Amino acid sequence: MSLPRQILSRVCRRGISTGRPVSPPPRRSRRFYIATFAAGAAAGIAYYNFTPAPPSRLNPDTFTPYTLASHTPISTRPTETSLLTLSPPAGAAPPPFSPTHVQSVEIKHPQVQIARHYTPLPPAAEGDAAIRLLVKREPAGEMSRYLFALATGATVELRGPHEEYALPPPDAASKLLFLAGGTGIAPALQAAYKLLENSAEAEARVLWAVRHRGESQGAAAAEVERLQARYPGRLEVEVCPDPEGGMKPGTVSDGVQRWGADRIVVCGPDGFVAYWAGPRGPWVGGREQQGELGGVLGGLVEGREVEVWKMS
Repeated sequence: MSLPRQILSRVCRRGISTGRPVSPPPRRSRRFYIATFAAGAAAGIAYYNFTPAPPSRLNPDTFTPYTLASHTPISTRPTETSLLTLSPPAGAAPPPFSPTHVQSVEIKHPQVQIARHYTPLPPAAEGDAAIRLLVKREPAGEMSRYLFALATGATVELRGPHEEYALPPPDAASKLLFLAGGTGIAPALQAAYKLLENSAEAEARVLWAVRHRGESQGAAAAEVERLQARYPGRLEVEVCPDPEGGMKPGTVSDGVQRWGADRIVVCGPDGFVAYWAGPRGPWVGGREQQGELGGVLGGLVEGREVEVWKMS
């Protein structure tokens, strides 16, 4: 039976589009693209002008990118020791080092997010803005492994300087005795440089304990000789290798009793510091405390006006 004409007409129209064809999306005008480009350019300029740039000068609050300029090996026995030279960003102002304090800088390890303090050597020349560090490769040390793996030209992030020890005033005829263990020679030389540079009457004597004489040769020996030439007769450095008897209490006693040291600084590994001056104290407020005076020096300075300071 045939469907009524009206019904058939409605059924067929469901499968046939009888409306207007769909129009293609309107083409964006040239004016639209110009406006979009202008807005993007303005945003880029604003970001460039108002986003703070990385700090170009060493400061104690934020990390500044330095460049590893050179890596000079010093010794491989008993562990590797090297002199690292770090160059500041181009055009950066000189680091804000104080002439009255021994100071350290922090290095950040970017992979494990830790930082460690290192005490720079004195500048290689007047006005030299490079920072030079003595670094020993520690078998279990994340930071030393990171630094020894860096290639020349790599970025090293620094923060500082941080005050570690206040030197005597320039007008004091001070005698500083510094007991240095291993890379503790770096703060010893920095202390001697700042003390002797600012006080014509001051003297410094450094006793340097090393596990092998090779640690005190090469570039390390050159650092010592350069300072001794700068301050003739005012800086003594005695190397005390362990295989040759090490640092003897009699030598330290001579520095206190006969030479007349009025300030003594002890810097080196924990065991070294504890033996000579007693263990360091606990950490309080982010600072390691001095702890009680003990060890060999505790008896040597008893009854004398001698200041003893422990550095890490």
